[in-house]
Amino acid sequence: MASRGDSDEAYVVGLCNRVLGEEALTQHRFDWLLGDPGAGGRQVRLPVDAY
Repeated sequence: MASRGDSDEAYVVGLCNRVLGEEALTQHRFDWLLGDPGAGGRQVRLPVDAY
């Protein structure tokens, strides 16, 4: 199994980092970006690919 560092996501984020000349925060979670409530009503913060 490939690691996250070998993924298409990491490749594209790496390209963007080089083009923009900045390093993205990866798998960042915002307090306001929540998933659907589970059976118990709990919502988890969702990660974004890059920020």
